[in-house]
Amino acid sequence: AGEVAAGARVRIVGQARPAKGRTTVQVEWRSDDAWKPLKSVRTIGDGTFSLVVTVKKTLAVRARWSGETRSGAAVEWTSPTVTIPVRSGA
Repeated sequence: AGEVAAGARVRIVGQARPAKGRTTVQVEWRSDDAWKPLKSVRTIGDGTFSLVVTVKKTLAVRARWSGETRSGAAVEWTSPTVTIPVRSGA
């Protein structure tokens, strides 16, 4: 994906797997050296989720969710970081 203009609305789409059925995903953004909550979203039955954000500067996001392993043990997952680059001088 290329750069977006400052103020652009961007749809973030993901899938929380292997969560069973609907689950809550915490989408976080990176600020300096810390991750901060951006929004909690519910998945649909297949674990997919989406949200729209307005970006003013380059934004790094990730998703976190809880679920169970195949053996039934509770576990928390964190997605890879995705960076949404914003054009400078827009």
